[in-house]
Amino acid sequence: MTYVVRAVAAVILASSTLMVATSASAAAPVQEGQLKVVSSQKVTSSECVAKVQARGGSGREVAACTSTVTLAVGAETHPSSKDVASARSALSPREFEALSAAAVAGTVRAAPFQQGKNNGTDQEEQYGRVYYDGSRVWIATYGRYTGSHICKVDWAVGYDVTNTGCGDYGSSSQRSIYQKWKFSLGVKGSPVSWEETSTIFVNASGRFWQ
Repeated sequence: MTYVVRAVAAVILASSTLMVATSASAAAPVQEGQLKVVSSQKVTSSECVAKVQARGGSGREVAACTSTVTLAVGAETHPSSKDVASARSALSPREFEALSAAAVAGTVRAAPFQQGKNNGTDQEEQYGRVYYDGSRVWIATYGRYTGSHICKVDWAVGYDVTNTGCGDYGSSSQRSIYQKWKFSLGVKGSPVSWEETSTIFVNASGRFWQ
């Protein structure tokens, strides 16, 4: 199951305010080997533990309430002239000139990210690409990667997993990128269910953490 959250590309440069509104399309999955793990942590859902224990769940079921959440980030890149050219139709001549100048100056940079969540019974992930210029950061892209953030269930055994949130929020200098899931023991609609959220933080300098 894959959930795509469409976004509007908001590009704001220090020299002038520039908003790029482009049509959205699905981001290409990040390939193995392109990313480096920058953080991995164990996270236990207290709501899951309480729900499972309340129904007399086994120790194995309680153990499944603890997930390993891993954040990986790819190498920083700069938009190419082709990427910038693809945004021309959505911009005024002045806006396109400002964006082109920023790209030439190298102030606009990008990095792909991926966050996986695994607890042995199921695995979810979110991935995409972030742009930043030192003063602002946004979840949007140019060209074929335009404005997409993907949340995906990789697999699940013994649980129904439903996406209940996939997006980002925050200020112009720091964004919180999240994936939110509802877990139901056994089947969808089960009385034993709870929600979990995993969040990535990224700032205008291109620093990622969770």
